Amino acid sequence: LFNDMHVEGFDSREIGAACYGGCDYVPRDGGGSGGRKRVPRMYNAYMLFYERVGVWKDRENMAVRSGRIRVAVPETILKDVWTENTLFLRDKLVYASSYFEFAKIVVALGISQCKPQMLGEVLRLCIGFLMDTVIHSWDLSQVENWVQVAQMLLPKDAMGLERCKWLLATFMSDASSGEGSSENTITCHWFREGLLHLRDSDARDHITSLLVHAISVIVQMEPQGQGNHCRVPLSSPNVLMPLQEETLQEPYLSEYHDQPLFTDSPFLRAYPGGWDTTLEPPHDYVPFPRPGTVVGTFLDTVLSLLPELPPHWRHFSHYFLLLSGVCKLGTTEKAFLLSRRTVSRCVDFFLQEDSPLKDSHKKIYRMGDKLTQPHYTHLADLVADLVCSSDPASDSGPQEEDEEAESPSPVQQESAGVLDEACASLVRNRKFFLRLLQDEVNPRATQQLGLHLCWRDPKCSTMVIEAACEVVEDANEEDFPALFELLSVLTQLRDGLEGFRAERFVKGFVNAISENIGYPDLAIRCIEFLSQMCIHHEHVRAYIVKTITQPQLCRDTHEWFNRCLTDAPQAVKLATEHLAIRAIAFSPPPPRGVPDPLTHALLEGMLENLERLMNC
Repeated sequence: LFNDMHVEGFDSREIGAACYGGCDYVPRDGGGSGGRKRVPRMYNAYMLFYERVGVWKDRENMAVRSGRIRVAVPETILKDVWTENTLFLRDKLVYASSYFEFAKIVVALGISQCKPQMLGEVLRLCIGFLMDTVIHSWDLSQVENWVQVAQMLLPKDAMGLERCKWLLATFMSDASSGEGSSENTITCHWFREGLLHLRDSDARDHITSLLVHAISVIVQMEPQGQGNHCRVPLSSPNVLMPLQEETLQEPYLSEYHDQPLFTDSPFLRAYPGGWDTTLEPPHDYVPFPRPGTVVGTFLDTVLSLLPELPPHWRHFSHYFLLLSGVCKLGTTEKAFLLSRRTVSRCVDFFLQEDSPLKDSHKKIYRMGDKLTQPHYTHLADLVADLVCSSDPASDSGPQEEDEEAESPSPVQQESAGVLDEACASLVRNRKFFLRLLQDEVNPRATQQLGLHLCWRDPKCSTMVIEAACEVVEDANEEDFPALFELLSVLTQLRDGLEGFRAERFVKGFVNAISENIGYPDLAIRCIEFLSQMCIHHEHVRAYIVKTITQPQLCRDTHEWFNRCLTDAPQAVKLATEHLAIRAIAFSPPPPRGVPDPLTHALLEGMLENLERLMNC
């Protein structure tokens, strides 16, 4: 691409060599006395083509007379040239620093001298100049100042409430591009320009903060239809929450289930009072409760853009930053997002071709390249916040009714609703956790999500621990801290499943050690972590002792200990011995007169190692 932002000096004497082609002489391959060879110049990437319009008949009079040659330019070409010149001059003046200063002065005068009733017009001028001019300029550092001015014009009062409603509605409004038959409609024009097309990350941060500020003003100043056990917040008052999951046998729905997460299939729900059977699907049929407020309509429109995000993978992180910011405003907003199955829709978007619902996608768009990958940090934050604000639905069967069973998970937030079957199914998907861990998307959010889902849930605990141990097998040393921390906090959960998780952890982790024996540095780091776990986690230490002393009961995990003592490099052997010593030191002593089985197993391993060395 032509870069006109960095202009350097150029020696005019080199114009001929740089622009007009020709040949250069370079040394032949091999250098030495091989001489030089002639090669064509490849400096210029532009090619000029001439189209012959006819044959000159009078070849004898081809000499051009002195003086300027005048050629009649066709009217269409002349019009296009002047149109482009006019647009160039207009843009040059509009994006000039002097014009920007003039606009700032006008807005400042409006704020200081206009009556309060006219400040809405000042806001329209400010936002219009920001979104139509400032974000398209080269100097995007000015976006922050314009956003700060706009936020001053959005106070938490009755007038600010109306301005915030106008702002959200305008960001979601459509615009037209082109003329006549080539006219196209751009949906959510300003939203796309500010969060998906804007090239500067800091500028997108400021636009996002402006929208979150406007939403926060609205939800604090205007009743939002608070949800309860049977009503969806931010929705029409006659729409009720589904009392239970059920399969609906509506004859007109079966042929419109191309996108399951958007039409409720395969997890169909009934909304008493919310389904209008007079509407003909699919255009007027809505699978979710209809929004009844400005914020609800805005969020519904934002979520409808989710399938269109993949081509904008370099910038779409701020889309999820906006939803995450709204989610943090309170339980009302979380309940609304949960009612829209935001969790399952985000997980489906994140997995793309690995999603269980990939067959319903109209197109799979590969995101990222060899150098850059999409940023899913805010998507993980959004999913974790919503899941931790929902009531867990355990797959482990009925629990005993005691205080421990009723206690919430350590990361449980104020409940905003129940995580329905569709969301629970996708968020517990093993590929989802593997991707989060392998790509290190957001270790804090991943840990929070794992703790909440594993609470009193053996099935989910097994899935998360096995996924983490599988990633340890192929991870680099710098990736270990986040993985080790996740495994450590999972084994510390006090919900009655401590022994169960310790067994799953040891089985998976010693397999990772066995896979890394050929890489001493990695194996030693893993063994040292296991040694620390022996000190701080009684159930882990007990199962390690069991794998060493009772091989007949732990055949699938006993072999790692012998391999580390006999087949591994010397440094790995020493680390394994230290692990065994720590397991002995922190284990309860055997009864008097009874030999210590752990010491006996360790000595046997060392003797077997010594015999092998002697035989070699």
